[in-house]
Amino acid sequence: MSHKKYLSFQYRLMAANNDFDYSKLQPSSVSSKPLHERAPKSQASTQPTTSSSPKVNLGKIRLDKGEQSTRINLNKSAPELLINLTWTQKEVKKSGLFGGLFSSNKGIDLDLGAYFRLIDGSQACIDALQFSKGRGGPRHKQTRQGCFDNAPYLWHTGDDRQGGAGESILVNPKFAHLIDNIVVYTYIYDNNVVWSETDAVVSIKASGQEEIEVHLGNENIQGRFVVLAHIHFNNGQIHVERKMLGFNSLPEIDKYFGWGFSYSNASK
Repeated sequence: MSHKKYLSFQYRLMAANNDFDYSKLQPSSVSSKPLHERAPKSQASTQPTTSSSPKVNLGKIRLDKGEQSTRINLNKSAPELLINLTWTQKEVKKSGLFGGLFSSNKGIDLDLGAYFRLIDGSQACIDALQFSKGRGGPRHKQTRQGCFDNAPYLWHTGDDRQGGAGESILVNPKFAHLIDNIVVYTYIYDNNVVWSETDAVVSIKASGQEEIEVHLGNENIQGRFVVLAHIHFNNGQIHVERKMLGFNSLPEIDKYFGWGFSYSNASK
């Protein structure tokens, strides 16, 4: 076994084998009922509020501190539900002893990740670390990169280290009724994290619906991981909640949400 030194903030799920077998994933520690059925209606915190008149700008709904959540319809005949992360590739000159976040020859490398939970209780996380080193595959094959046509009905398009088109996760609307919820997160590899300099934006696009955006640019968030949004699936609709929660590792996010996975150190 290699004794290569790994960065402490990079983690991979400890799956049963290299073939992404959902039947052997660690089971959920919560109820197998869909989220909207098991949430106590008497608790206000479980019923996120949605303004009657969301902020719309050129066909977009921007979720911010004043607009925490929104709902849109999901057409089963649509080709896909797109979750996309984009960020800037601007460079900042070094200053001081250790310099700034960026150097003249190094830009930003963000990664898009998602936790998913299906109605049957199957759950996992998908990001560049989970399908690195040959563990991924094309959209029609079940791998640690996901699968569009079969469980989990979502597929990560791949790692983007340049920040051009960004990174995306495609969700198959045809099987949306089999998905309970998706938690969208991003993480950064630089030790000196300045999220406000990334200009990162997560967009959620459904065919024929207004595009939903969650911006990281003006947020004072600490930690290498940020949970941006929580997407709930319910009767042909998706309910998107803005989160903006900072963490130092994927296990910390796991503990906060109660997923119950085990992790090992990893690199991509």
